[in-house]
Amino acid sequence: NVHVQNTMRMVEALIQGNKPFDWAIYPDKNHGIRGGNTSLHLYSKMTKFIKENL
Repeated sequence: NVHVQNTMRMVEALIQGNKPFDWAIYPDKNHGIRGGNTSLHLYSKMTKFIKENL
C-alpha cells in the first residue's frame, strides 16, 4: 500500500503541474491489487485513461 500522505503529495504535484490523473482506492488490498474483479477493474481504468490522454 501507499501511505496516504505520499498520495496526497503526488495528487498536489499533479494538480500544480496541470497534469491529468485519476485516483482509485482499493480497500483491503495490498500493493499488488489482486483478487476478485479488482485486477479487471484496475486494468480497465488504466486502458481508458491511456486512450483518453494519449
